Amino acid sequence: MLPLSTRQPRAAAEFRPRQPGVHLLVGDGRHGRRARPVAEAWVALALASGHVVHWIDGACRLDPARISPWLAQLGVGPRALASLRVARGFTAHQFGAMVSRLPDELRESGSRLVVVDAPMAMFDDEELRAREGRDMVRHLCADLQRAVGINECIVVVIHGRHGKGVHAWRTQRLMHASRSRLWGV
Repeated sequence: MLPLSTRQPRAAAEFRPRQPGVHLLVGDGRHGRRARPVAEAWVALALASGHVVHWIDGACRLDPARISPWLAQLGVGPRALASLRVARGFTAHQFGAMVSRLPDELRESGSRLVVVDAPMAMFDDEELRAREGRDMVRHLCADLQRAVGINECIVVVIHGRHGKGVHAWRTQRLMHASRSRLWGV
């Protein structure tokens, strides 16, 4: 894993994934909160280049206004945010359904960058049975890989370091599904 700077989007650009695949961006904080600015810098670079970007927000914490300063540094106004497609699910089932529809959404938009922020946050719900949660995580990983296979896109998954048990298993599944792992500082 490589340490990434979040100070400027151009510095973060040196480490952004360039090959299609699922790339795991790991950070400290709840569900990788500290790695999110790195992904936001990558999104700003893509938006400044005129690309459409999809952001699937698992922790309901995306504030597009945080991307605006980076767009200003890149000489692009906040209108570039119009190309940012945000989806939020409030349950694990909604989140899984959004990810399963991702290949069709990407085909329509032509997007080559997808950020999936804190997908495992949805699976901490006490109402979700353990076996059902494990099955959904397996399907989630398979759907992300399917989206990459069909659309040749880059999927960045923001994830936090987790402890033992179920959390460790989820991290292992994400690592198995990912092409590369980066550590956000």
